[in-house]
Amino acid sequence: HDPDLVATLRLAQSGLDPNQVQVGTELVLSNGLQCRVTEIQQGDDDATFTIDANPPLAGASYLATVTLQAIYETPGLVDIPPYNSDDDDGETDNHDDDSSQQQQQRFQVATFALGCFWGGELEYMREPGVVGTWVGYTQGQVEHPTYQQVCSGTTGHTEAIAVVYDTTVTSYERLVHLAMARLDENKYLLHQVGNDKGPQYRHGVYYHTPRQQRVAQ
Repeated sequence: HDPDLVATLRLAQSGLDPNQVQVGTELVLSNGLQCRVTEIQQGDDDATFTIDANPPLAGASYLATVTLQAIYETPGLVDIPPYNSDDDDGETDNHDDDSSQQQQQRFQVATFALGCFWGGELEYMREPGVVGTWVGYTQGQVEHPTYQQVCSGTTGHTEAIAVVYDTTVTSYERLVHLAMARLDENKYLLHQVGNDKGPQYRHGVYYHTPRQQRVAQ
């Protein structure tokens, strides 16, 4: 639960109809961020209300019993490879091919830019065969940029999602199709996905291997 996504506002200055603001009311901010009203306080001079843009289950805790069945070594964030035209990956064009090369390189990395990375990451998290995700910035000229630098549009970065997937369960083709389906008509827009506008929200498929390049194209 991110406290920076929680804010308390004065109702009189919000421009909202007080009769329509209740606990549980869902709002969309000017930047496209969705939030909900979690509390209303009546003051002596003016009422205030609190909005929360965290996902509804953020900060929730659960108790579960699990069984560890296997441990696999997968690529880490520092292992994401740059594009190498001479280095094809182990995922074959035939997804049913159970070759030794595929077994040796069972886990692969794919990188997508789909506008704001949070929603896209969540969709990939829910996809069978995806075993890990990271969000961050790619395609820029500044190392380790801050959020403010990226939002300024001067670093060349775009928000992106790195996806680690199990090639025995899903395929790069499937992940690309998910990206295109999520973008829908937005894929024809420049520097915009939905209400998110700016070069930091430009979409793209950033392949790591010649095979990924063939599929993406």
